[in-house]
Amino acid sequence: MTSRLERLLRWYPRAWRERYGEEFLALLDDELAGARAPLTFRVKVALSGLREHGYASGVVGASASVEARRRGGSLLVLVAWAGMVVGGAALAKSAEHFATAMPVSSRAGAQLAYDVVVAAGVVGTLLVGLGALLAVPTVVRMLRRGGWSRVRPAVSRALAASALGALAMTGLGLWAHRLSALQRNGGDALYGVAFLAVAALAVLTIALWTSAAVTTVGAMDISPTLLRAESALAGAVSAAAALLTVSALVWWIEVARYAPWFFQGAAPGTAATPWSTPMALTMAVMLASLAVAVGGVIRIASGRLAR
Repeated sequence: MTSRLERLLRWYPRAWRERYGEEFLALLDDELAGARAPLTFRVKVALSGLREHGYASGVVGASASVEARRRGGSLLVLVAWAGMVVGGAALAKSAEHFATAMPVSSRAGAQLAYDVVVAAGVVGTLLVGLGALLAVPTVVRMLRRGGWSRVRPAVSRALAASALGALAMTGLGLWAHRLSALQRNGGDALYGVAFLAVAALAVLTIALWTSAAVTTVGAMDISPTLLRAESALAGAVSAAAALLTVSALVWWIEVARYAPWFFQGAAPGTAATPWSTPMALTMAVMLASLAVAVGGVIRIASGRLAR
């Protein structure tokens, strides 16, 4: 029983486990009275652990310091941008060759909107990269103080997923070269399943690298100067996320107005509905990510107002 309960402790921050772990295990053991922990009990403990992670990172909690709020808000924006990357990749796949399906006279609006999506994606990614570059000296100091043991599991998982993803994408690319355009776009069911599996692996890899970044930030002793710079970059990244999301929606509207058949894979001029389930899911991911980014900016701003 104790070993199973100890696994539940993994949901809690390391510092919390070291301080309260033994007492918490004894409390859980008494509450269960030797019985097996039901699913609802494990979910409750997991949610409580995630809430403690939120407090520890400064993402939630009215009593958090200004520095903790800035750190937590910046982390929220980082997580949000990871979601934007997933949504942007899905949009890029959905928008392949859209211009050729549209009347030339009606193409400008959609093309402009798509170009803005690409530009916002590039700018946001560069800003995230700049934030990472500014943090390099602090990361090096953290590693020299023995911080590698804390971040190693998260980084190792991300590296393993990246290696597996690279192999999977290489294999899928070789397979795709042997197929026709029709087969690559739904004509081959087995290829379609493999493509979805590789896409899911790519999303998982992005999530694992984001988790590794959050873990690394949690192990760092960030100076006030660096934290202010990262907070400013987080605000700029949020603006890029907003521009990207709005532009993606405009692109969908423009294509739906003038070439609804594009979303159904039908011939130009065919009567078709402008609804697209893949685009709806893509926009849902983008809007959810934008909401998280806005929450991060609000968290950063609350730290400034709390001064």
